[in-house]
Order: sequence, then structure tokens, then C-alpha cells
Amino acid sequence: AAGTMGVWGLDNRGNVFYRYGTEWVDYPGQLLADISVGSTEIWGVDAQNLIYRKIGEGDWETIPGMLKQVSVSQNDNVWGVNMNDLIYKWTGDAWTQIEGRLKVVSVGPSGVWGVNVNDDIYYRIGTYGDVDTQGSGWQPIGGRLKWISSGENIVVGVNSNNDIFYRQGISESSPAGTGWVQLSGQLANIDTFQNGFYGASVNLHAFQSTYQRSAAGVLSMDDWVRINPAIILKRVSAGSLGVWGLDNIGNIHKYNEVEEEWVLSSGHLLADISVGQTEIWGVDAGNAVHKRVNHGDWQTVPGSLKQVSVSQNNHVWGVNMDNTIFRWTGSEFVATDGRLKVVSVGDSGVWGVNSNDDIFYRTGTYGDVDTEGDEWEHIEGKLKWISSGKDIVVGVNSNGDIVFRHGISEATPMGTGWSGIEGSLSHIDTFGRGMFGTNVNSEAFKLEFQETADRFSIPDKWTDLRDRLSMVADGGSGTWALGTFGKIYKFNREEESWTLYPGALTDISVGGSEVWGVNSDGNVLKLDNTESGDWIQVTGSLKQVSVSRRDHVWGVNMEDIIFKRRGDEWVEIGGRLKVVSVGDSGVWGVSANDDIFYRTGTFGDDDTEGTLWLQVEGRLKWISSGTNIVVGVNANDDIFYRHGISADTPTGTSWVNVPGKFTQIDSGLDSAWGVDPDNNVFNIELDYCQEKWSECTIRHDEAHITTNIGSPLFLRLHVNGYSKEMIKKHSTISWTKDGIPYDPIADGKNAITGGFSMKSISSNDEGIYEANVRIETPERDEQCSATTVIQLREPMAMIDVKNRRGLSRGREAGRPFTIKCKLRLGNLKLDRTAYPVEWYKVVPGETPTRLTRESHGDFLKFIKRKNIYRLRFKNPTVHDSGTYRCEFNQFGATTYDEITIDIV
Repeated sequence: AAGTMGVWGLDNRGNVFYRYGTEWVDYPGQLLADISVGSTEIWGVDAQNLIYRKIGEGDWETIPGMLKQVSVSQNDNVWGVNMNDLIYKWTGDAWTQIEGRLKVVSVGPSGVWGVNVNDDIYYRIGTYGDVDTQGSGWQPIGGRLKWISSGENIVVGVNSNNDIFYRQGISESSPAGTGWVQLSGQLANIDTFQNGFYGASVNLHAFQSTYQRSAAGVLSMDDWVRINPAIILKRVSAGSLGVWGLDNIGNIHKYNEVEEEWVLSSGHLLADISVGQTEIWGVDAGNAVHKRVNHGDWQTVPGSLKQVSVSQNNHVWGVNMDNTIFRWTGSEFVATDGRLKVVSVGDSGVWGVNSNDDIFYRTGTYGDVDTEGDEWEHIEGKLKWISSGKDIVVGVNSNGDIVFRHGISEATPMGTGWSGIEGSLSHIDTFGRGMFGTNVNSEAFKLEFQETADRFSIPDKWTDLRDRLSMVADGGSGTWALGTFGKIYKFNREEESWTLYPGALTDISVGGSEVWGVNSDGNVLKLDNTESGDWIQVTGSLKQVSVSRRDHVWGVNMEDIIFKRRGDEWVEIGGRLKVVSVGDSGVWGVSANDDIFYRTGTFGDDDTEGTLWLQVEGRLKWISSGTNIVVGVNANDDIFYRHGISADTPTGTSWVNVPGKFTQIDSGLDSAWGVDPDNNVFNIELDYCQEKWSECTIRHDEAHITTNIGSPLFLRLHVNGYSKEMIKKHSTISWTKDGIPYDPIADGKNAITGGFSMKSISSNDEGIYEANVRIETPERDEQCSATTVIQLREPMAMIDVKNRRGLSRGREAGRPFTIKCKLRLGNLKLDRTAYPVEWYKVVPGETPTRLTRESHGDFLKFIKRKNIYRLRFKNPTVHDSGTYRCEFNQFGATTYDEITIDIV
């Protein structure tokens, strides 16, 4: 469900979640069976038909009455239906029954709509515009739907086949619309808010999409994007029945190795889980014990435990809240001597750790035999968690360090010593030749190892079980990658981690300031906002796209026809290619036969279509054009770079093989990024070129740069005839700006090979830059210089109040409300952490009073979500009536909007 208060959802148990950025956040406090989101209120009903309301940031409160389904509009009008399909409208303090019967009702800007038990559709006459009225009668509408939602001049719904439809032609003059139009996809239910669709499928996946209307009223819809909550696991266990895990709520998930995703499984909420050969055991938060045999249902087992372990021979041990140890005999749990907080049974016998993290082995239990064993033997070391595997025992200590016990055999069942494993986990399990664990961030990982004649070979790379990357692209806008199902990730260089972004793509390319992509339907997309990950659809249809460091764009379609972006349209280029790449070394491509071609006249990344395709010897399946270098991979996944590329020899002189295997490669700013056949991502330096000498002539990337305030900028020199390694070793560079000596590093710029970069250009960076290069070796001493001009475009911005209509009716004292202002930046780029909007209360004839967290934080809340800035009144009074202004005033661009609020 979506509304002014955000996007909210329910899982299959009724837990409530809200969407924060790209993540789903658990909202505890109330289990619900239905939920609806308004402007300042959220309404819901539980499985017993009790009604709940949440106002603003407040807690859930119970509302008198009983409903099975409820709907609240953006004007906070509320309708609902009960178990007998009777219809009700909320008057503010009581429910008024409306004639008729419906199983689902929806109130919104297009009025009140509903469907009955036969899936017949009805519109409530006189309710268009989300007005506070009961309407005057039910008007039948052609068609059949099982679920319906009223939006802004649009009504959407799904039928019994889960097909999706929208009602076209809705307006104030024709509130019932003119006809139904089917949309792509299938959903079990759907909601609409502003220009977005939100829904859930029959297999409990969440999706969202956006739509646009043309001047003629024709609706075009973007692809559905899956927005499932990230699986946050606190426990993971593996056995013959697969890899299973528990999330932070206690829901049970099973890992699908083929699809590489976690699948929600039915059953009890559990606090601990263990997987055996044909049985899975678990305990819940109340210490009740549960068992599942193969694919059967969960059954409760007599006993009380806080932790349980089952082996691959289905032997079961556990400990209770007093750390008493128990062994399952087949019909009951029998206590065993000793005290442990964690116990594990497996091929290496029974092992455990006590409350002091001391480690113990149960003698006589090696080999996973059905025995109580003899006694507990203390083992050196300290662990907080332990797991018994086949001739190996693994564990983690209180620092999260991972260790394994080596030397375990039938002759030496206690092993010979502990060895460390790279990584950090809070919980671990082992099965076969794999280790499975979760870290402090509740992320699940897998590590596979091998056994040699006398030891285990443990790699130092854990595989993240959340996703596998298939493509990587690097440029001025960062390093991006695609995972399974086209999931989009951006690399965080500081934290050395991948961040998931909304959307799904089959191809991605990163330029100097732009990111372009193609989805599975061939739609061309351009990243509109790197903070929120919003994509805008561009005209045309492609299967592959490439954008250069100077943001020139080329692509190929499903027929291998080649296109170049010119302004807002695509220009067809002669020839056929399956892959094209545009960069500093010009435009390169490979055909369906893996033949390699260079587009003459395109060297230097100039904005030109070139003249003709020149075939270059060799065969590649993928290619990428970089700075004086072209990289690619062949059908055997061998890696190559093109040697000898320069302005004089733009096609280079030869191909050089680079050690390793990649399925795809991208030539980045200073290095190449690639994906190997195992879906691992690597970053490699491109300095493979041999050192050679020639006359010293240099150039900047561009002689004249016109750019936007806030954009990144790379000012780099290219010295003809010298490799990057030669420049690093033997050159000194001095700079002047507007004729005055200039130190870019002292000015806060970042050093790069041959120049410097600016993360976010400001008005102070405008000017004329001259670089003087001296290359000095025992053989030669040369000097040369080059000049470039940086010019900034006039800044443009606009801000406006988004919920003016809802606020113009006046507000009630004591009821929280929010002013929302949307900021549109025409050619400015801001840091994602910035809060550039200022709020004021305006009184005629007086200086506007600035509102800040420091001065007004007790009764106002300042919220930023994407490019919407919110001023939230927590407990408004009549004294808060007046005119309020949201204002943007940065980089020479000033814009503001005002709204007058009447509080009674």
C-alpha cells in the first residue's frame, strides 16, 4: 500500500514493514491482515477484523468496529467492508453504513470504487475528487475484477487470473471513465499513488512501477521492478535437505541454489534451526521444540530447549535455558551430565561450548554414532559457537573470528590444533565440504573447502549467498554491476561493498556523469538520480548500450543495427555489430562472428559519427574502449588489450594476452574491471604497455570543458609516446590557474595519474588551467605544456509544494500534518547527504523566521526522502497558522514556494 506516508507492506504472517530508500524496515507493534496508507494516517485490520489507525509518527490505536478490509485516501477519508460485505464510511468518530455489498472498497482521487463477491465493479456516484461525502448511488461498470484501487484520474485492479487493468478516460466530467486497458504482468493485488503502481504477486514478491501520460492521455508504463525485502538472516544451517535460515523475525527460509535466492517457507517462527539428513529440527522463542521430516509439516516434539542440533544420521542433541544437556532417544529427551550453552552433533562427534566459551568434546561419539558417549574432554581455546562436521569442527569466538579444528580422525577424534579462517561471522555451520554462516549484519555466506591427504585447503574468499554478479561497468559516476535477475549494484569504495539499487537491467554502461542501461524488454534507461536510483526511460529500443567518459552514447538493437545518440534522438549508423563501445580510444565493436572493428575518425571521444568501419585482426566476443587502450575477451574467456593505440595509430599495433579469465570486461578510468566465470569481480591495472620514447607533446582530455555545478570532473593529461607507468616514474607536473601558480591537492582536489579530479565542481573551479610537464630520465629531459578552460553553465532549479490541494482545506489542531516540497535540479548535482532546502515562516512586513532542528525541533520534524523535503508538524496549534516557505538558494540558483495553512 502506498500514500503520502510512504510505501508499506505486510508479509504472510501479518508483520508490518515500511520502505525506507531501497530497504524494507520492520515496523513492530501490530500484526495486520490488511493495510492502507493515507496522507497523515495509516489504517489496518487484523485477522480478527479489529481496526487500527496510526496517525503520523504515533503508535497504533484501536478504532471501534470490525472490518475485513479498509481504505484511506490522501485526504484521509476512510471506507471499509466487514465480513458480511457490508460497506461503511468513517465520519471521524463513528462508522456510517452505506447501502450495497462489496468485498473490496477503495477511496481515492478518482472517488470510491469497489468490487463485489461476483467480481462486479462499481463506482460511487458523486465521490470523484476525494471529497468527504457518502455519494448518491452505485454505478455498475463493465468488466470483472477481484481487487481495485482508486488513484489520480486512474483506477487499477486485478482479475481472478491476476491480470492487471487500468481504467482510462477518468476525469471530473467523466468520473466513471471510458474503458479498461490491460497492463503487462500479473499481481494478486495492486495499489496506486501519484504516478506509481505497487503490488504483490501470488508467490509473495513485491513489485513497483511508474507510469506517464502523454498529452493525449495515453498511458505508458515502465517495467515492473521487484522490491522484495532483503533477507536478513540471524541463523543458517546446512544438511542433506539443503541450506536453511531464520530471519530476524523467525521466519524460515530455504536457499534455492539454482535461482540463487532465499525462498520463504511455511512453518513456526523459530529462534534456532538445524538441518539433518531427513529431518529438520528447531526451537521457538518459547523454547518449544519442533521437527519436520523431509517435505512434511512441522510437528511439535515434547521437551523444552533453547538450542538444538541434528546430525546427518538424524541424531539430536540440545540444551535448555539452564544449559542442561539433552539427547533425543527417539521418543524423549534424556538429560546428560555437564552444562553447555551450545551443543553440536555431527560426523566428528558431539562438541559444545559453555557459558565461559570453554570448548568440550564428548568422548566416544566420533563417527556420528547413536550413543551417549563417555565424558566431556576439555579442548584448549575459547569459542562462543561451534559446529561438528566431517573430520572438521568449525567455530567463532567472541570477536567474530572464524577457526577450524584440524587433525580430527577416528584415531585422534579431538584433533591436533586450531587454525584461523579469513573473515568474520557471528554464527557458523558446516556440512559436506562447505561452511555456512551469518555475520553481524545478518548477511549469509558460504565457503567451500577441499580435503587433501593430510590437511584441509581453506580458501580466503567467502561467497555472499545474496547474489552473484554477471557484469561490471566503471566510469566517472562510479563502479556499477548487474547480478541475478538484473539486480543493479553500485560499489562503495570506502566500505568496499556493493549497494543494491532499484530496478533490473540486462546491460549497463557508466560515463563521466551519466549511467545508461537496457532492460529485458529492450527499453533504454538513463539514471536520473544516483541517490535514489531512479531511472528514466529514453526513446528507442536496444539490447546493448555504451556511454563514454564525455557522455557520448552508442548502442545496438536486437538486429545488431548500430545507433548513435544525437541530442534526443537515435541516428542509425551503417554496419552490424553485436557489441559496441565508445571511449577515449574511439568507437570499437565486435560482430556476430566475433570480428573486431574500429570506427575511423572517432579517436579521442569526439562527438562524431566517424566515417567507416575498419576491420582489425583477431576475434573477441566483448570489447571496451578506454584511454589509449582497448580491452576485450574472446569466446574462451581469454583477456586481451590492444597495444600501441595513439592519435597517430588509432587502431594500435597488436593484441596482447593478459593472464586470467573474464566473461566480461570494462575499461575504467585508471583500471579495468572484469567478471570471471565464477562471477567474481576483479579490478586490474591497465599499465601493460611497454615504455617507449617519442617527442614530448601533451593534451588535456578536453581543451574546453563546459559542465554543471556539482558534477564530477577529471582533468587529466595525455603525453604522446609515454606509457602511464613512464609518467608515474619520471614526470613532474606543475599547474597554473588563470596565470597564477596553482596546487590542486592543496585546494582539496584528488590526485590521479597525469592530473587531478574534482568530486563536485563549484563556482570557484571556473578558469583557465595550464599544465607544465617535465619528463626527466638519464637519457632524456623534455618539457611541454597544455591548456584547458573550465566553464560552468548557468544553474537552474525549481521547488514547489506537492500537497497543496490536501493542505488547502485547513488542518485540525492536535492532528499532525506535513508540508511536502519537491526540488527539481535542472543542471545541478548535490551531495546525497546534503539538505539544501531551508524552511521559513513568513509574516507580512516582517523578516521571515527560519525554522531549524535546533530552534524548532521540539514541535517540527525535518525529513528528506529522495528529492521530496518535508516539514512535519507534530502537534500543531492555532498559533501555527500562517504562511510557510520552502526555499533553495545555492550555487547562484534561488527558488521558493509558499503555502498558507489554516489550523482550527
